[in-house]
Amino acid sequence: TLAGDNNVNGIVDISDFALLAANFNQPSQWYTGDYDYNGVTNITDFALLAANFNQSLGTDLPHGASVPEPVSIGLLAAAAVALQCRWRRR
Repeated sequence: TLAGDNNVNGIVDISDFALLAANFNQPSQWYTGDYDYNGVTNITDFALLAANFNQSLGTDLPHGASVPEPVSIGLLAAAAVALQCRWRRR
């Protein structure tokens, strides 16, 4: 996710800014505005949010694209080995 996207919806917007503002100069964690992991929400964290404000996280895959599961890749490999063993017996 982008620095500044507290609610992890893929867009740095005013709701993320509100969370940062509510925790400004307070001890905090990433989800409350501490994007540089120094233990406090400060001006550095604000700069990181501002750099990504109104930015959205793009996707590498188009909607509806399928990605094979690791199990299916293993099943395909096992089937290929079984077929190769069968062909060698003949």
